[in-house]
Amino acid sequence: MLPRRKCEMSETSVTPSKSFSLRIGAVLGAGAAVILASTWLVAMSAAEAQQQQQRPAQPAAAAPTGPVKTETQRFDSWILTCQELPPAAGAKSSKKTCWATMRVTDAKSNRVVLVLKVGRDGKDVPTLAVTTPTGVIVREGVDFTLGQNVRRLAFQTCGQAECEASIAYDQAFANDLAAAKEATVGFYLADGRQVNVKVAISGIDKVLANLKKA
Repeated sequence: MLPRRKCEMSETSVTPSKSFSLRIGAVLGAGAAVILASTWLVAMSAAEAQQQQQRPAQPAAAAPTGPVKTETQRFDSWILTCQELPPAAGAKSSKKTCWATMRVTDAKSNRVVLVLKVGRDGKDVPTLAVTTPTGVIVREGVDFTLGQNVRRLAFQTCGQAECEASIAYDQAFANDLAAAKEATVGFYLADGRQVNVKVAISGIDKVLANLKKA
């Protein structure tokens, strides 16, 4: 799951087709309804919990010294945010973390439909994440389509306000993203209906190039 930090987000509006308008209305109408994620997504098994308790405690990481440097760049509808942490006590170099975010809103209601994020997860793995509203079928995941290629993103978290699915991407996927101007994001509502949102992702090529250099 990509880092959750308060940062500027860009917006791109979606003008849905007639059929999509009905579907997206159902998503936004879910409002305060909360669909809890399956227990296998949100809880550890008893055995895993016991293993965690038996592991020796790790020493706390040394706190960084000095201010955090934050830079943002806009690439079409994407906002690329980079933070450079000062070196921790005793360390020689600083740590730089970058991620890009794009917020997709419904053209009529101006409500957020999706949030796309590209960057590195907590294990420093290149990751694409999609945040959806709640009220989705978690086990179905999210289909991310570029042209004829469909990749399935598995939901990792689901809370009261949103659910997030993600996938680690390799160079082949990065090449497909960089060459694409549009993607289709699909997921299923709790009542079984499918929602497909077309998203203009222009500027992603510049985002990926900058992430690679970071």
